[in-house]
Amino acid sequence: MTPARANWLFLRLLGLVYVIAFLSLMVQVTGLIGAHGILPARAYMDAARAFVASEHIGIDRYRLLPTLCWIDASDQFLRALCLAGAVLGGLLTIGVLPALAAPLLWIDYLSLSAVAREFLSYQWDALGFERLPLQTRLGREFVPALALSNDSTVVNGSPFWIW
Repeated sequence: MTPARANWLFLRLLGLVYVIAFLSLMVQVTGLIGAHGILPARAYMDAARAFVASEHIGIDRYRLLPTLCWIDASDQFLRALCLAGAVLGGLLTIGVLPALAAPLLWIDYLSLSAVAREFLSYQWDALGFERLPLQTRLGREFVPALALSNDSTVVNGSPFWIW
């Protein structure tokens, strides 16, 4: 298999994984973190809003609690985040705008993970965040596929770490 073909296949399969993950979460999100869920996201975000207001924290709140749920934490918004993730995963699967879809998927997943807390904090969920550099790099259409240079720690001129 050529590196270009491996790149193509990786992004398509990654998109499919995102579609499945977001659709699965969309079915469960209201029961887990919805208004009447086990750990309501709205209550969590209300407490976070109260904390940042009392500490006079401005835009840094997005670093402290990186989620789009600062905008809204309603059941509809949580489902919309899941639906947006499934649609973006579908775009990645069919190869439409991968350079845009890949980082937006990561932001969407991070947003839900921040408010879902225990429900999206397993090891396989952490792997979703570790994929960001690779999926974003591979998602850029103008970047050549992975090909090791003479130095085995460099891939296409950028450092490549394996833990």
